[in-house]
Amino acid sequence: MNRKKLGWKPIVLYVCAVLLMIYAIYMMFSIGTYIGQMVEASYISGFMQIAGTFLGYFAQSVSMYIVYALLLAAAGYIIDVLERGLPQKSQPEEEQEIPETTKVDATVEQPEEDQADVSDDSKTDDAE
Repeated sequence: MNRKKLGWKPIVLYVCAVLLMIYAIYMMFSIGTYIGQMVEASYISGFMQIAGTFLGYFAQSVSMYIVYALLLAAAGYIIDVLERGLPQKSQPEEEQEIPETTKVDATVEQPEEDQADVSDDSKTDDAE
C-alpha cells in the first residue's frame, strides 16, 4: 500500500520545530560567550559559580525553545499519522515468498499407526 504524500500542515510544523532548535543552539553559543566574558572580567569565578550561572541562563532562555520544538515536532507527527495513517512495516523476505497454500496447519493429527500403543498391562489398577 502506497501512502499519500506528506501534507502541508506537518511540513510547516516540522520547519518551525527545526527553526526553534537552530535558535536554541544559537542561544547556547551566545550564553557560552556571555559567561566567558563574565569570567574574563572576573565578575564570576570558580567552577560552581560558572556552572550555576550557565544552568540558570540555560533554564531561563534555552530550555523553553527546546521544549517548544519537541512539542511542534510531536504535533506534526500526530497530524501526519491522522492524515496518512501509520507507515507499513516491511515484512522479512522469507514471509513474503511463502504462499498461504504451502503453510502447514499445526492442528493436523498424526495417523493412528504412528501413535504409541498402550497395553492394558501397563495401566495401574485402582481396585487393588
